[in-house]
Amino acid sequence: MKASYQFSDKVVQHFFDFDYHDRGMLKWGGFFLSDHTRALKQLLLAEQEIQPKSEQSFAEITRRLEKGWRKQCLVYVQQKVVQNGAYLPDVVGIVVGYDEANIVLKISQLTKTVALTDIRNVSFQP
Repeated sequence: MKASYQFSDKVVQHFFDFDYHDRGMLKWGGFFLSDHTRALKQLLLAEQEIQPKSEQSFAEITRRLEKGWRKQCLVYVQQKVVQNGAYLPDVVGIVVGYDEANIVLKISQLTKTVALTDIRNVSFQP
């Protein structure tokens, strides 16, 4: 035996108004892996135009790097490197080492070496 029931617009509207609870974008969150999220963030950074900061003297750069190393605080390093007509995003990390030509920054669990001659500006905030 087949039951035939016709849904009226009123019944359907009542269902969506009071019974059905859409979680919005939450239901799609599980589809994004950490790799996807990281790639999206990198694309967003790539689309943002990086403004050049004032070029500092070598003495000022080394003074600020030394202060960051002593205090173990985050430093924002803008490099002189220009790619596709724009500066690269700042390298943000804690100074954990240096030699006569390079500094070593700790970025999360990784380290990055930056040549002192490639540094344009060092600041303690973006």
